Amino acid sequence: MDAVDAYKPSFIFGFPTFLLMLVNDPEVSRLDLSNLEIIGSGGAPVTPAVVNALMTIPSLKYVLNIYGLTECAPIISSFDFDQRDTLSDRPKISLGKLVPDSSAKFIHTDTGKGVVLERMERCATKKAFDKDGFFKTGDVISPTEIENIILDHPAIREVCVIGISDPNGGDKLPSYKHVRGGVYFVNELPKGKTGKVTRQLVEKLKLN
Repeated sequence: MDAVDAYKPSFIFGFPTFLLMLVNDPEVSRLDLSNLEIIGSGGAPVTPAVVNALMTIPSLKYVLNIYGLTECAPIISSFDFDQRDTLSDRPKISLGKLVPDSSAKFIHTDTGKGVVLERMERCATKKAFDKDGFFKTGDVISPTEIENIILDHPAIREVCVIGISDPNGGDKLPSYKHVRGGVYFVNELPKGKTGKVTRQLVEKLKLN
């Protein structure tokens, strides 16, 4: 936050957990954020609640989702910040356009699931690629859509959906997106060094 105050950038990038400090930390009131117009975020999707909180910064015009993976070194899609007038016309869930020297393959399945595959230069094993040379990200069903519905409840501050088996379902989402394993409340969700909620650590929690 001190760097934002000192250098007064018009654009910053960060994970949602860190970005929310710009509006929730009491120290922010002493900072000069008057030049800040665009916030980009990655690593975790920016929910409507996060966007609404960030847009309370008076000078802010846009909050953008930028997509990438560490294995793809690391940004796959972004926006042209030199043409800011086009940002107003973007779909709200847009991830921008593919960055130069990148390609992506989108596969539609009979079950309605979506998979996004990106091309990358290197990987630890050939099994991580399909026969056309695209990297398998594993993004078949995103839990974000489920998490966004749960976050609609005003008493929920943070949520993380992980996969476990259960025969029961609900009615707000397609069958393959139902929350079947129950809901557990914890004081804090475990995060990695970057401030992102880490699903692998959530799976290790001892839930009663």
